Amino acid sequence: MINHATIEVTKLFDYLAVRFSENLSWDCQVRKAAIALKQAAGAIMRFKYKAGGRSVSIILNIYARKAVAEALYGPELWGFPNVRALQVANKKILRTLLGLGLGTPLKALYAELNLTLISELAAIRPMLYWTRVVRNPRAAEYLETLEEVIAYSGSRGCSWGAFVKKTLENLRLKDLGVDQGRATKETVGLIKD
Repeated sequence: MINHATIEVTKLFDYLAVRFSENLSWDCQVRKAAIALKQAAGAIMRFKYKAGGRSVSIILNIYARKAVAEALYGPELWGFPNVRALQVANKKILRTLLGLGLGTPLKALYAELNLTLISELAAIRPMLYWTRVVRNPRAAEYLETLEEVIAYSGSRGCSWGAFVKKTLENLRLKDLGVDQGRATKETVGLIKD
């Protein structure tokens, strides 16, 4: 266990070469992760691509995983004190990577790229934590999307699915494909590890 989370869950950071150890304190884990994440961010910013070359989707995939990791582990791993600061930083990174101007609206940018706002991820975080860590420590091995999380919950006959549905409605996703507590991958495509 690390900070009340199983080691299995921390494998989300493997793509950044971040390794967690049971014999280190959580503060040490955070410092260690922060160094690796800073290096990874630098590598992403230096990543060069062109229209006929590498796909932008590669960058977006890395970004999506970063956001999921942030949603699960909190802003402290990324060196930001709160969700707003994190969202502003992510917006700047995306604009730089995609060569967009400063006037590009944040919500329009996220909608066009089919990404979820960090503030919405923060609202989803408790659901992910509850399902993957508290309810079933091994859930992270096979629950890859929010849709599967909801299906898993519903198959256990619990009322948690209703909570998920209400939360999704609060995130204004109801009109984008949510039906009876289920969400499509397109609706919340970012929530995937």
